[in-house]
Amino acid sequence: MKNLLGVAVVFTLLFFHFGVLASELEVKNDCHFNGRRVKSVLGIRPGAVLNCWVSVRNRSCLFIRRVRVRVVVPDRTEYVSGTGNPTLEKMDGKRRIVWTIPRMAPEEERVFFYNLKVLR
Repeated sequence: MKNLLGVAVVFTLLFFHFGVLASELEVKNDCHFNGRRVKSVLGIRPGAVLNCWVSVRNRSCLFIRRVRVRVVVPDRTEYVSGTGNPTLEKMDGKRRIVWTIPRMAPEEERVFFYNLKVLR
């Protein structure tokens, strides 16, 4: 079982600037079950719900628009619910939860919460 923490971020700069890189978006992601951090669903009973979050912070000095945060839904889990009105997509055989942030100010941070249910 691969790590649960697969996150991708895609963005468009509101003001084009050569010095802004994707690395200036700081992304963190974590999942918990019964108060403990989860890296794999192995050993977790089917039907259990994992509480997860992903945060993205604009570390640049520029406004960024259309930030897309994608979180992979791991094998043996299914998406249950989430904050921020995410959409679900399937691409390259992987299921993803996707949040679109229309605009982020410099140093702005957004946090999204979501739940995954463990299957079989």
